[in-house]
Amino acid sequence: MDNIDNIPLWKQAIYLFRYCDIVAFFEGFFDESGTHSGSPTIAVAGAIAKQSDWSLILDSWIDVLSKPKFNVSHFHASELAHFRGPYKGWDKQKQIDLSRELLDVINGYDIVFITVAVPRLLYEKVLADFPSVKLNPYGFCCMCAVDEVIRYIRETNKGTVSLVFGKGQDFESQPSTIGLRDELLFPRVKDYYQFDGLRQGSREEFRQLEVADLIAYESYKHWTNRIQRTGRPPRKSLVRLVNGNRNVGGLMNEEGVRQYLSTFDVLWNRESE
Repeated sequence: MDNIDNIPLWKQAIYLFRYCDIVAFFEGFFDESGTHSGSPTIAVAGAIAKQSDWSLILDSWIDVLSKPKFNVSHFHASELAHFRGPYKGWDKQKQIDLSRELLDVINGYDIVFITVAVPRLLYEKVLADFPSVKLNPYGFCCMCAVDEVIRYIRETNKGTVSLVFGKGQDFESQPSTIGLRDELLFPRVKDYYQFDGLRQGSREEFRQLEVADLIAYESYKHWTNRIQRTGRPPRKSLVRLVNGNRNVGGLMNEEGVRQYLSTFDVLWNRESE
């Protein structure tokens, strides 16, 4: 038997999900600076797969990264997009090749995508009508992503699910992430909707977040092009991604943002009583 010190942290973390049927991993993407303050779009995206499939997915994922022509230990979408970090000195074709092979890994498994994107200026405009809701765009997208998972579970009856969010910008400082706090909303829904748990973690703990990172980046680029009306056709990489998998969610319009914020406003006021 291997000494636990010799087992990668992400493999040890898989033990956390032994009692659930499916696991969803979520990452956010704002802009190249990693913040949402000046970004036209905020996107949170996740990948849902069977608990038993995630080890296979990661084995294939790591095999691609480890190929001599790539030879990188981890994946980070923003660094790859701008040839930073381990991708410094790469050419465009090498960048495309890595993205294509990682997308092929994703398309080789039964993975469902959850995507929530919101235009920043639209969100700030509607939020002004709900002064009691202290929620930045990223926290809002996280809350909506949880709701999309609830809808998916309800529609498909897939069994017990565990959720993991990457440690994103301002996540911990959000006092209003009710749906992501065990002491507030979570106890009311976790039994009914068969939640096993909700966690935050780093990519060292949960390498599955690298998969979510690629999905979040592609979603961010696609919806930003739509919002800015660039007239560009859909990104080939996004088409490749969506064609092979089921996609849930999308870009929030004003009506959707207002509906969610109205619900959150009721919950906030209830918790403060």
